[in-house]
Amino acid sequence: MSTTPAFTVPPLVAGKPPSDLFKRILRDKRVVVACGSGGVGKTTTSAALGLFAALAGKRVLVLTIDPARRLANALGLEEFGNSARAVSLAELGFEPQPGGSLSAMMLDMKQTFDDMVADYAAHPGDLERIRQNRLYRSMSQALAGIQEYMAVAKLYTVLQTNAYDLIVLDTPPTSHALDFLDAPRRFVDFLDHDALQWLLKSTATAGKLSFRLLDVGSSYMMKTIGRLSGVDILREIGEFVSSFYPLFLGFKDRSDKIAQLLVSRDLGFVVVSAPTQPQIDEALFFHRKLLHEGLRALSVLVNRLHRALPEDAVDASATTALQTLLGDPALAAAAMQAGADHNALVTAEQVELRRLKGEVEVHAPVCGVYELDEDVHSLQGLFAMGEQIFLRDDR
Repeated sequence: MSTTPAFTVPPLVAGKPPSDLFKRILRDKRVVVACGSGGVGKTTTSAALGLFAALAGKRVLVLTIDPARRLANALGLEEFGNSARAVSLAELGFEPQPGGSLSAMMLDMKQTFDDMVADYAAHPGDLERIRQNRLYRSMSQALAGIQEYMAVAKLYTVLQTNAYDLIVLDTPPTSHALDFLDAPRRFVDFLDHDALQWLLKSTATAGKLSFRLLDVGSSYMMKTIGRLSGVDILREIGEFVSSFYPLFLGFKDRSDKIAQLLVSRDLGFVVVSAPTQPQIDEALFFHRKLLHEGLRALSVLVNRLHRALPEDAVDASATTALQTLLGDPALAAAAMQAGADHNALVTAEQVELRRLKGEVEVHAPVCGVYELDEDVHSLQGLFAMGEQIFLRDDR
């Protein structure tokens, strides 16, 4: 493992050394996976980590599947896609440590599948026949919908280039706990399906698919489909499976390697949540799933916590002062009720935070992140968010 450059704190946050979480990521991890349900801030958390690691001297890639493209806005990019785009850090007012850089990539799922086919095609002629086959085009579109598998497949491909010291993967929003851990197995199950195996083996043996390989019932069915569609569907099936067969072992081998990567010590998980009861339940579900798989989270982050208003801002004397200032008792009462409701929300959030810590902190640290004054839409916003997670305030 390469030696991690020393982290030099930028002048505007002097006195805030790196947090233990940040030091562990810089020292031990090549991949950090941000996981959690939708709408909890995984994308901004991923971008903030990428920014801080780049400032610390790491070559960093943030890989996202976020269809809302919020990451592009926060990083100052008009758009980006299946190829890495460099992010300029100049607007922050200081340069990263020597060697540090930040790039971003948005997963194009169909292109990722096409690239996998290209990797294992025997020669360009095979590749072109596969790409032009209508059955392949339909299958690649369907398989591209398996976001989790395509995400880890792209992650594996990028890792093999050794172009980055750290890759941060922003996983797709999902209500199912860590589906991408099961994605390689599901893909292999598809490849091992009896029907596909029969087609592959029959074609490999006979050299083409003919009616003689089919029983009477399936032969009649295929002839009927051919008449209704107006195409020789058997010919297209035969061409597809004969071209696809050489790729089969390559796909299985890659799926096995991806499965090994997901349990590697080089990869760590950060579970991201929000301070509401349903989101805390979801975070606990993710955490338990990790433990069940023999894994541990690096941390559980709870975004968008609210700060309590001072007691003297909502007591009786404040009410009197506000009535005098506004000259309208009803308006003053409404403002005071809003303040009381806000503090009640803060109390409820702290109850949920304690519940989370009670189960999780024996395994992983819990970090609370307070809501910023405005939405994150710039590098400065990412930096302000990241300060709470990746720097300690020892002043």
